[in-house]
Amino acid sequence: MDCVYDDKDGITRSCISKTFKAPFLRVLKRDCATVGDNGIITAKITMKMCNRNKIEGYNFQPDLDKSFFRVIEDMSQTGLQDGYDLSQPIPINSCVTMYKEREIDVCERKSFPIQLTMNGNMPDLGLRESWCYAHAHVKNKIKLYDNEVGDNPYYYAPSPAPLVVEQEHTADESQCSTVVSYLL
Repeated sequence: MDCVYDDKDGITRSCISKTFKAPFLRVLKRDCATVGDNGIITAKITMKMCNRNKIEGYNFQPDLDKSFFRVIEDMSQTGLQDGYDLSQPIPINSCVTMYKEREIDVCERKSFPIQLTMNGNMPDLGLRESWCYAHAHVKNKIKLYDNEVGDNPYYYAPSPAPLVVEQEHTADESQCSTVVSYLL
């Protein structure tokens, strides 16, 4: 999972914080309209689901009721790159990627969640227990400070490059291997 935006100087910044508790953007209320284009940032969000299995027949079939990409309230199962949608299986050792742009009003929104849920099975195996599950959720926070804090640099968050973290969920190496990537 990745989220970036261009600041008013054209510098690409992450819209995912280094920790889940800290905001990725801190700004005075009076200055919020100077962020992005009159207070609107265009978040460029990339999310990826991967089937890391390497054994023939371990193709992952997403459950359409339980697998989705979500940015704020917008839940999607289509619109992925290369014409893929979640009604198709994810072949072994491959990934499917979704790219979305979403305008965010930093003067009004305090946070915006992005979420990926991957839930399904491997029907080609013909087993009763071939289900896989992986999930990642990031709540991107914006902190608007009262104008009285002035120019105290303590209130402004640095924008270091985030680190990619992979969480792997494998119940049994012979059954299912899924991975969800996100940034910290």
